Amino acid sequence: LPIQPEDLPGVDIVAVSHAHRDHLDIDSIKRIQKLFPEVTVHLPSGMGEFAKDEGFENAVIQEWWTATEYAGTKIHFRTRTYLCERNDFYLFI
Repeated sequence: LPIQPEDLPGVDIVAVSHAHRDHLDIDSIKRIQKLFPEVTVHLPSGMGEFAKDEGFENAVIQEWWTATEYAGTKIHFRTRTYLCERNDFYLFI
């Protein structure tokens, strides 16, 4: 993280777009959950077992093309395809 979780004044929601390492840092989420036990981690559809295996507390699995609201702000979960170019097997994610 560019900022340390300990320096944050508070965290209510962590929204994860997808499971790539540059968008989902497991250790950072665990640190945030330890500091802010009431934080809710919103993950996209298909990541329920992952959240359970990692021991994420207060995980919410958000189905694609749905929205959730928190404190008057809507969070929309939308799918996107983009060119990854990591290798031949993961050309489009």
